[in-house]
Amino acid sequence: MKKTFIVVALAVALALSFAGVAMARPNGNIYIEWSATGANAAVPTPHAGYTTGTSKCAVCHSVHYAATSAFTWPDTAGTGANAWTSGSEPTEMLLRSSVGNACNYCHIQTAVGGVQLYGGIAANYTVSNSFAHNSSSASCAGCHAVHGAGTFQGGNVTKILRVRADRPIQPEVIGAAGGNAAITAVFAGQAAAVSSANKYLQQVAFCSQCHAEYTDASESTITGGPGYYDGSGYIAGSEYKGHPMKLAEVGGFSAAGDSISVQAAWVDSDTCRKCHDAGGVDQTGVTFDSFPHYTNGYYRFQKSGAYATASAVASSTSATAVDGLCLKCHINSAQDAGINITY
Repeated sequence: MKKTFIVVALAVALALSFAGVAMARPNGNIYIEWSATGANAAVPTPHAGYTTGTSKCAVCHSVHYAATSAFTWPDTAGTGANAWTSGSEPTEMLLRSSVGNACNYCHIQTAVGGVQLYGGIAANYTVSNSFAHNSSSASCAGCHAVHGAGTFQGGNVTKILRVRADRPIQPEVIGAAGGNAAITAVFAGQAAAVSSANKYLQQVAFCSQCHAEYTDASESTITGGPGYYDGSGYIAGSEYKGHPMKLAEVGGFSAAGDSISVQAAWVDSDTCRKCHDAGGVDQTGVTFDSFPHYTNGYYRFQKSGAYATASAVASSTSATAVDGLCLKCHINSAQDAGINITY
């Protein structure tokens, strides 16, 4: 009788232990933590390089136990380091949150992605402001292909920047209508061997998918791409003229209707970053200044200067551009030639 009781007790205990494991399973390791070691090291990002030996998919997706809305991951280590919440929005596609905000956990809320963009504050991304690309105008998935397919290669391969079929690259950029030869060459060279030093040229092509701004002459008419935003609304096929994107002309400047024999600019304007130059691009840690995501205090990512090559002396925080945006190119470093001096 005593032996029977012991056997029954052990059986009950064993059954309860299995039940405990089963009940605990949804509250255990719902997703795996990202690691760039082992087979993952060959392509050290969870967004590309999937093989039979890598462990990447479960970093973002949980096959059977995806988090629910407002789910809080238990602090299994007892230190607070492992606790997190999925947020209040519905979770989708087996992700930690909605598809639209799925990047927040690794790239804003935590440093899993190597850098915390938007200053580590999700509201800087989710609330519209003048210093950010954010969900009110451009979501993460609008610019980045999270699984690495159909992206710009070369110097931008790690950025997983989308080549979008729904927003074609502005034809002038890639040479279909006489674009910048240097940009054309870099964009055409989609092999990884393309120098990373040329990535800003390639980014002109990327940016033109939404911002059809490229022109090599101020007298040329630009026709905006689908859904171009003109400041008041999205208007397909908008026509306008813009600032030339080209090298500074040393011997003078010629345009339809007027020419000058003296130098007009001392800084090249051949890429987007030459004017939208606020904020770093390859940063680590928590940053409030990461172009083109969020650059606090610089309206439309632009610095202001007293003359060409000068350090920024003021931030451009107004929708009405200050003169310093122009002075940083159109007066030379000695301030003895330029606007209101030579002309």
